[in-house]
This record gives sequence, structure tokens and C-alpha cells, in this order.
Amino acid sequence: MKVVTEELGDLPLLGYIIKSSPLIACLDAHFPVHGNWKGPSVGKVVCGWLMYIISENDHRLSPIQDWAARHLNTLRCILDYPGLTALDFQDDRLGNLLERFGQDEKYLPFHSDYTGSLLRLYALEQTTVRVDSVNAPSYRDAQGIFQRGHHKGHQTDEPFLKTMLATLDPLALPIASYEARGNQNDDGLYIQTIERARQSLVPSGLLYVGDSKMASLENCCHIAATGNFYLCPLNLAHYPAAELRKAVEQAMSGYAGDATNVCRQPQTRGAPPVLAAKVYELPRRKRFEAKGSFEWTERMVLVLSTQYVEKQVAALEERLKKCGKELLERFIPRKSRQVWKSNKTAEARAFVGRVLDKHRVGHLMDAQVLVPQDGSAPLSIRLDYRQEAIKAEKDLMGWRIYLTNADAAKLSPEHLLLCYWEEYKIEQQFHNLLTKVTAFLPIYLKDQLRIVALLRLLFLALQFVALIQHQVRKRLQEEKRTLQYLVPGNKSRKMERPTTTILLRRFKGVSIVWIQNPGEPVTTVVTKLENIHSDILWLLRCPDDLYLRFGADFQIVNELV
Repeated sequence: MKVVTEELGDLPLLGYIIKSSPLIACLDAHFPVHGNWKGPSVGKVVCGWLMYIISENDHRLSPIQDWAARHLNTLRCILDYPGLTALDFQDDRLGNLLERFGQDEKYLPFHSDYTGSLLRLYALEQTTVRVDSVNAPSYRDAQGIFQRGHHKGHQTDEPFLKTMLATLDPLALPIASYEARGNQNDDGLYIQTIERARQSLVPSGLLYVGDSKMASLENCCHIAATGNFYLCPLNLAHYPAAELRKAVEQAMSGYAGDATNVCRQPQTRGAPPVLAAKVYELPRRKRFEAKGSFEWTERMVLVLSTQYVEKQVAALEERLKKCGKELLERFIPRKSRQVWKSNKTAEARAFVGRVLDKHRVGHLMDAQVLVPQDGSAPLSIRLDYRQEAIKAEKDLMGWRIYLTNADAAKLSPEHLLLCYWEEYKIEQQFHNLLTKVTAFLPIYLKDQLRIVALLRLLFLALQFVALIQHQVRKRLQEEKRTLQYLVPGNKSRKMERPTTTILLRRFKGVSIVWIQNPGEPVTTVVTKLENIHSDILWLLRCPDDLYLRFGADFQIVNELV
């Protein structure tokens, strides 16, 4: 008699969902194997690879072979390949696949075909697409696609790779990506990313939402000319402060019409909605393509965010306070440092300039270095705050202008603002990519082609993560139910919007025992299955007996390993 025990965990669930998608068929069609290839097809290898990434939250190649050896019988069942071995997941083979995925002429047709099939399979509504960039820093020399530039996290000492990502609402499903050098401006990357997304989506009628860098004339013209719509805010580079002040005066005087009040529901249950913003419609304007061959009408919507203005005013006052404190502290004589005297006046003034620039308050306060008549006395400083300039800056705080070419019937003022406030959805995918689900950082690979290919593979993994989360939350909402027994240490907590990570983590510890007697069929026992597992399977529309009948598929295997 032979007895083998393996941990199933979330692998049967992930395997069922991935195999239900067109991924394996599309991979095998676009990446055929050559005559010397041995073992399962590319599609089945990638299926097992994605299961490892999602289940273990690890993107590294080297541990996969050992992981496959620990779950070999389970993987043979899931991938329906009795001859599977751990060597089928060795890092050399996976590296060769990455080199194939990194070639645009091979990967992009596959991705377009697969993503389009996935959207049709799940019948996902195609209305809103969000486009934004994420930076992935790495400890390496600046070369190739890893370059130093403006980093969102203000990390200027490390080169980084920039990736533009397009996601589909409401589930933030990654649709397309575009990898570029870290020192490239975002402005010129939107069109390439949108065009890649359009290969899988309906060609027109979509709303593309982005940040202020998408508001350039070229980007807006391209989106409008293709029959789509855009929504993005303006920054001072596209709309000077003087023009913004004029628009605010028009709104306050009533010239821009009545305001539309936008309310939000507080997180406290039972609390009444609170006013979050006031929206004003400014006069529409005509925009023209650079050569004048195309023109369109654009709406300008002025928004005053009541919560944002409070945060901005508090942040400004804090910057002024910190700047003044830092300057005064440096000019106080102390035993532990040398004081500045008249021969160090230039050095002191340079220090004052650096501090003003660091806190971005040079236009709001005057800092004068006072030189005493007695050359042996230390220098001092006098701070004068420009109250009129401070008041003028506070008056513009909380105000922002949004651009869109969609009319009010398609995108009302309230819907416009609420739509942009959901930009956190794509930011959550960035967090999932870099540090949470796929843990892309730190980057261990050296070959830059393989790094780009690995990013593409991780976005495939995030697609399934987004689909699982969306399907569970949607069905919970439809059934007006909540889930319990998900949070360790607080099993009574009810969750209406659980994440994929929390759902999959609940399957940890579920194991299977195979018992094989000579000349007899293999018998199985699945341990630690609970009601919460059945609830999750039901929410995902998986077979109720997915785990209970799992061992029956192992009859095709001649011998346990």
C-alpha cells in the first residue's frame, strides 16, 4: 500500500478558473512547440506557472521547480497530464518562454486574441477604461529601459522601468500594457497604450480616464478622432493660474450657472450623506488638431472639492511652519555646530534658497539674511510672510478643471466627478503588481527582455485576480449576502467586499491523501474542508464537488509519486 499526502490549498480552484478561460488554447495556438519540446504544451506550463504566482505571491523563477515537486500529483490532475515532472517547470525552460513572450510580434497578437475572447466569455461591459503609469525601481546601473527620471515616489537615486497600464472598469481588469524607459514622459505613451487596448475592446464609444498628463492636445485629439471619449483634469501647464482664477471668479459670481452638488456617503453606517464637491459647467470650447484637419467640441467642468480644500490648506500651513522652523533653527548658535559669520554670507543665503525650494514656499515668504556691522557677530535671519500671496493661493485651493468631449447626456457633471474619483481602482492594481499579489519588487532578473515578458505574465495573473474578486463581490451584492470566517482571529466579522487574497488564503491547509493498493483503484480523502469553502465555490460558480471529486481524476495516473 502506498499513501501520499499533498496540500491542495487553492490550486484546484485556480486551476479550474484558468482552464475555463481561453488562455491555454490561445497560448498553444500562438506559441507552438518545436519537435524537440518534451512535456506539456506551452499553455499548460503557463497555467501551472500562473497558479504558482497567484497562490504563493511570488514572481521568482527558481523556486517553481521545488514547488511543483511538492504538488506534483495535484498538478498532474489539474493539468490533465499524467507524465508531468518537476523538470517541466525548471527555470531554464521558463526563461526560454519569457524570451518568446518578450517579442512584440509574437506576444501582441496573442494578447489581443486572448483578451478579446476573455471579455466575450465573461460578457463584461465595455464602457470605461483607465490609463495610468507605474514605475518599478531596481538596484542596477541606468541602461536600456531602466533610466532615472521623475519618480512618483520621489525616488531619484534608482533607475526604474515605466509601464503604462490600461484597465477596464468596474473590476480594474488589465487590458493592455506598454513598457518604456523610466525617463520618458507619460504624455507620449498614452496613444500607444490606448491603441493596444483597442485591439481587444470595441473600437469606439469608450470613455478613457487618465490623469492630467493625458490632457495634451495630441492625446485628446487621438481619442476624439477614433470616436471615443476622454476625461482628465487640467494642471497649471495646460491651464495657467490666471485662467483658473478667472474661471473661479465666474463660478462665484454666478456667471457659470448654478452649481451641481455632489454628495458622498460616509463610512460610518447610518450617517447622512455629506457635501463633497460643487460642480460648475464652464462655456464649451472648440479644439483643433495641430494641422487643422480635425476639430471637436470640449466641455470644461470646474469643480470645488470641499474635502480637498481642507487638506490643501492644512498642507500649505504645515509647509510654511516647517520651513520657518528649519530656517530659524539653523541660525540659532549651538555648541555642536559652527555659526555663520559675515564671511559665510553667500553660503547662508544658498542654504536659505535650498530650504525655500524644498518646501515650495519661496513665493509665499521672504527670508532675509541679516549681516551685523560687527564682523565677529553671527548672522541672523528675518522671516516675512506674504499674506496677500498666501490668501491668493488658498483661494484657488480645492478648485480643479476637468476636460471631456462627452456631452452631459452621456456624462453628467455628477457622474463625471464620481467616475474620476474611482481612479483608486487602477492604483490598487499597481500595488497588487509591485508589492502584494505578484510582488514584482525587488526585480531579480537581469535580462531586460525577460523583465518585460515577466511583467506581461504578471498582468495575466492579475486578470484572474480581478475576475475572482469581481465575481464574488457582484454575486454577494446580488444575493444581499456577506461572508464570515475569512479573517483570522475575527471569524465573526462580516465582509461584503472581500479581496481575492483573503478568499484564496482561506483554502490554506486543505489537503488530500491518496491511498493506492496494488491492483486496486486509487482512493482519496480530502481533509479540512469547511462550509466557507463551499460558499466561495458557489459564489464563483464552480462545481460544488470540485474538491471532493478531485482525486477521482487521478485514476488516469498509473503510479503515485
